[in-house]
Order: sequence, then structure tokens, then C-alpha cells
Amino acid sequence: MSLQSAELLFRQGQYSAAQKVLLQLLKKGQHMAAANRLLGFIAGQTQDFPQAIERLRASLRYDPNSLESWYYLGMACQKSGQHRAAAEAFGTLLQRQPNLFEAEHDLGLALLALGKAAEALAHFDRAVQLRPGAFEAHMNRGAACGKLRLHAQELQCYESALALQPAHPTLIENYGTALCQARRFADAAQLYDRTLREHPGDADYAFARGGLLYCSMRARPSPTGRTSTPRWRCCARTSARSANASSPSRC
Repeated sequence: MSLQSAELLFRQGQYSAAQKVLLQLLKKGQHMAAANRLLGFIAGQTQDFPQAIERLRASLRYDPNSLESWYYLGMACQKSGQHRAAAEAFGTLLQRQPNLFEAEHDLGLALLALGKAAEALAHFDRAVQLRPGAFEAHMNRGAACGKLRLHAQELQCYESALALQPAHPTLIENYGTALCQARRFADAAQLYDRTLREHPGDADYAFARGGLLYCSMRARPSPTGRTSTPRWRCCARTSARSANASSPSRC
């Protein structure tokens, strides 16, 4: 059996069979970088992120210039909650391949998870410049602006994202929250009402019912005079659906 046969089995979704071939190659000391890398991809596909990290790091010991391995290592670390390690992997990738949208965007996500919103915003800015049509870059740029209390910019980011992807539930949720924080309750209520009418009974949009109720309550005078707004924010992952069928989808 050869590396090519393992790659074919992987593309066909026969992960166990591909894994057996790859482990045999490693025992023979053959294709150490490529075999470990593909084992890392298989581990990522099966949600075994610790194993994916181990295999991808092993692959990089044999081929430290593999851009693919650095990217998927960052993704596996991100998935397993190792945001600092993810940021290091994406940063290394950008040193080797500047102006790569996926790395800029996902480095922004890692930094945002680490509480470094200003640094994250700089990377989301570059991601938007590199791919203006990527709604997730605009959306996560908005999340970073929100963390930095740049609320006017936050709303602009969400509006840009909605123009590209008007039905994304996390985006609608974030935009509604930002509108409430700006005390634009009528606009938020209109957003939630339209969402419920367009997606009746869809669990992904269940938040809109609570949002609409909140806005209706805010429209009434408060007996205590206190004001409060919800403070949830979500981030979108870079979409994996753009990957070619012959390429390993993201971990």
C-alpha cells in the first residue's frame, strides 16, 4: 500500500482504512511528514483534537515549512481550547505566507478568545481587506469592536455582514444585541420579528423570541428606572464549506 492509496481512501471517507495504511508507512519509516499530516487530518475529522495536534506537530518536525500543517494545527488547537497555541500556529503561518485570509481571520478569533480584542481587530481588518465578501470577517470584526466599546463601528460591521449573509443566526443575534445596547429597541424588535416570521419554528432562531419579548418590555416605563441590556456575543468560525472535495475539510 502507498501514500497515494491512503490519500484516496481519505478522500472517499474511509478513515479507518486510510489510517491503517498510514501507520504501516510510519512503521517502515516512509513519508513521515505526509503520513503524520494525513493522520492529523483524520483525527480532526473524527473530533479527536489532541491526537490531531500530536500528529500535526510530528509532521512539522519533518517538514516545518508545510503551510497546511501549520494551519490545521492552529485549527485543532482552537477546537481544543488551546487558544494561545492556536495563535502561535497561525502567527507562524503568516510569517511564512503573509496576507493569507484564513490565517488572518482565525488568528483574530484566537486573540479574541484570549481577551486581546485590539490585536484581534487589527487581524480582522486585514481579513476584510483581503476578502471583502467574507461575512464572517465583518461579523467577527464587529464582535471585536463591541469588546472595545466601539459601538458605532460594531453596528456598521454587522450591517456589512448582514448585506452578505442576511439569514445567519449568530449574526442576527449579535446585531440584535448591539441594537439593544444602543437603545435602538424598535429596530431590534423589527429585526427579531422579521426573523421569527422568516424562520418559524426553527430552533437556530429561538433567541429571537426572547429578544422580541425583551424589546417589548424595554418599550414600557421601568418602575425602578434601571436600564440593562443583554451582553452576549458570539463569533463565527471561518466557513469550511469552501474547501474542495479533494482537500481535507477543516478540523
